[in-house]
Parts: sequence; C-alpha cells; structure tokens
Amino acid sequence: MPKIAKAFLRTRKHYELWQELQDAIDEADEQVPCTSYPDLFFGDDWNAAISDLRMAKNMCRRCPIMLQCAIYGLEAEEEYGVWGGLTPLDRKKLRRDHGSYREASQNIAIRFRQSKRDGVQGNKR
Repeated sequence: MPKIAKAFLRTRKHYELWQELQDAIDEADEQVPCTSYPDLFFGDDWNAAISDLRMAKNMCRRCPIMLQCAIYGLEAEEEYGVWGGLTPLDRKKLRRDHGSYREASQNIAIRFRQSKRDGVQGNKR
C-alpha cells in the first residue's frame, strides 16, 4: 500500500476515534474534568509538573468517560497529555507490553469491565 494511502487511513481512523470521544463527552452525565482544566491535562512542561500529572490522573479516575478516553489515547497514538488516566509514558509501556496500541487498548477495556463487574473502584489499586 502506498504511503499516502496508509497516511489517509490513519488520519481517517484518528478522526473516527476523535468523533467517538467527542460523542462520549457530549453524552456524559457529569462534567468531564479535562474540559474544565485543560492546562492540567495538557501542560507544557511535564517534567516540572509531576504534581499536575498526579492530579490529572486522579481526576480521570472519577471521570465518566475514562475508558473511552484511554482507548482514544492509545489507538490514536497520542504523544502528549493525559488520556483516560494514562500519561505518554504509561501508553508507551502498555504498547511495549502488549505489542501494539490496539492490543493495549483491548486489554485496558477488558480489565476496566472486569473491575466494574467486580465492584472495584477505579481509584483503588
């Protein structure tokens, strides 16, 4: 497949993932934290803002669309920001552990659904 065709397919998939995430935000029963505090989730200097990362991850754990956001961050291969409680380093580690972002997102979805079924809260580990 030519490079331009691969780029188009990747862009189209990214757009579809983004639309799904936007629909989830619009349909959420509660306010989605990243829409109220974007600088916390997408700061300029991540090395100097470890406390911001922790705060963003904690806010994600209470977010009604945490799973959809984490899946978006993984499958869209986002290089920056906290997506569904996952930092760029978290996402890279998951990719390395599972072989691809797609496999990692499927594993995240399975674990999330199991924890919900078992009654485990997202902020307990």
